[in-house]
Amino acid sequence: KIQLGSPSPSSRAPASRNSHARPRSQPSRAPPTHGRALMREGASARERPPKPAAKGTSIRPAHCALLALVVWGVVWSVHLAILDLPNSRQAGLTASSDRGANVRARRAKRAHRGMVMEDGTVVPVKQAVRPEVALPGREALLAEKQITLVLLATMADESGFPRLESAVAALGAFARPEAIAELLFVAPANQRATFEAHPALAAVPFSWRVVDDGELLSQNIAYFKRYTPKREQKETGGRGVGYRMQMLLKIAVAEVVSTEYYITLDCDVLLTQPFGFESVVLDGKALVQGEPYPYTTRHETNWWEAADRAVRAGGCMIDANDETRALHGRTIGVTPAVLSRSIALRTMARVEEVHAGRWWGAGWDDILFRLLMQAPDKYNWSEYTLYWTTGCLWKSANGSSALERLHFSNSEFGNQNPSAEDNNRHKLLYSEQGFEWGDWKAFNPELAFSSASKALFVVLQSNSGVDPKWANNRVAPFLAAAIAEHTASAKSINLKKSGDSAGVPAVAASDAAANASAAAADSSASSNGGSPS
Repeated sequence: KIQLGSPSPSSRAPASRNSHARPRSQPSRAPPTHGRALMREGASARERPPKPAAKGTSIRPAHCALLALVVWGVVWSVHLAILDLPNSRQAGLTASSDRGANVRARRAKRAHRGMVMEDGTVVPVKQAVRPEVALPGREALLAEKQITLVLLATMADESGFPRLESAVAALGAFARPEAIAELLFVAPANQRATFEAHPALAAVPFSWRVVDDGELLSQNIAYFKRYTPKREQKETGGRGVGYRMQMLLKIAVAEVVSTEYYITLDCDVLLTQPFGFESVVLDGKALVQGEPYPYTTRHETNWWEAADRAVRAGGCMIDANDETRALHGRTIGVTPAVLSRSIALRTMARVEEVHAGRWWGAGWDDILFRLLMQAPDKYNWSEYTLYWTTGCLWKSANGSSALERLHFSNSEFGNQNPSAEDNNRHKLLYSEQGFEWGDWKAFNPELAFSSASKALFVVLQSNSGVDPKWANNRVAPFLAAAIAEHTASAKSINLKKSGDSAGVPAVAASDAAANASAAAADSSASSNGGSPS
C-alpha cells in the first residue's frame, strides 16, 4: 500500500554502499507543522496497536460496595452462629422458645458497657436482675388494711418546696394514723438531712422516713442529662431532666413500698377531707380518677402512643374501644394517684424485657431515657401512661387485665346516693380546678375543706403562677381547725377507753372544732383577702 504523502519507491535514494563511511549524526526533528507531515503522523498513529491497561488500576466504587456487603454478610453470619452456642449465652438470660427472646439473647453481646462522662470517668451500666412479678390474689388484696403515702420533693423546686409544710400538715390533720403504713419522702441524697430536720415532720402522727432517689434509679442526674433532648433541658427553656426523673421515681418507689397500694403526692397537693383506707380502696381495688380515655385534659394522645411503643403493648389501649378497654374506658389521672405496687414493678420489668436486645443489662429508667433521646416525638412517655398501658397488657389466668383486678372507677356506682359513713368512698381523687395558669385566683378553701366537696385532694400546681406564701396563708386556718378537732377527738377516745364519761368531752370537742372553723373562716376572709401577698 502506498501511503498518502510518502515518496514513491522509484524516488527513494539508494543506500550508501561505503561501509567505511562514518555515519552522519541525524539532527533532531522538530514536530511537524505543515499539512503533509501531520497526515503522516496521523496515519502512523492509526497503525499502532492500543496499549494494554497498566497493572494496579483502581476498582470502581460500586465494586467496593458490593465486596464490602458480601464480607459483612459472612462476618455477621459467623457472629450469629457463635452466639447461638449454649456456652456463649450471657448469664441471666433464660432460653425461650419464643423467637423474639432468642433474638434478644443473640444480641446480648452488643450491650452498652458504660458511658464516658465529661471528666473522663466511665459510668458502668447497672445490670438489673428483677424477680418475676405475680398478680396478687383476691384473698391477699382483701387482707390489705393500710396504704403508703409517697411524697416527692426537692429543694430545687423554688415554688413547690416552700409548700411542704402545708402538704405535710394536711396529711397529719385528715389521715387516720391506723390507715397509713408509712409516709415516704423521696428526695435527693444531698438533701436528706434537711428533710429529716424539717419542723413540719415532727408533728406527723404516723411513721415516716426519707428515701434517697439515688437508691431507686440506676443512674444520677448527670448521666440522664446526656440522654435528655435539648428541647427539654432548662438551658433551652424546657422543664429540665429532673422533671423526667420525678416521673420515673413515682414508679420506682414501688421497690421500697411494703403495701400493695400507695398514693403519689407532690408539695402542691393538699388532702382536704377525712381519709382512711376505705376512702380509696374498695373490695380490694384502688380508686382511679376515672375520666374517659384518652383524658386529653391531663394526658396528651402521643403519651399513650409512646407508652404503647415503649412496652410493646400492641395497641392494648390506643387501638381498643370503650367496650373492650378495662374499666369501660375509664382511665388513670395524674398526681395524686393510687398505684398498685405489682403493676409498677411489672412496668419496670416489661421495659427491660422488650428492650434487652438493644441495651442488655441497662435499667428500665436508662432504657426509657435512651428511647426518648433517639426519638423524642415517638417516645414521649409519661409515668402514668406507662403504668396504665402495662396494666392493660398484663393478663391474669382467666384473661382479664391487671387493671380490672386492681382498680375501679367511681363511675361504676352510677347514681347511687352513698350514706354519710361511705361519703368519702365515692369521691373523686382530686378536683380538676387548680392545674392551669391562673386557676389559683378562683381557689375557694371554704368549699375545698367542706364536707360538700367532691374531691379528696386539692391541687394548686406550682407552675400555675400561685405564690407559695399566699397558698400557705390561705389554707393555714383550716388546717389548724382540723388539727384541733383531730386532737380533741383523740383525747375523747382516750377518756372513753379509761372509763371516764365521754359525753361532756365529746361535746366540748365538737364545740371547740366548730368555733375554730368559724374563726378560721372569719380570719381568712378578713386578713388574707383574694390576692397573693
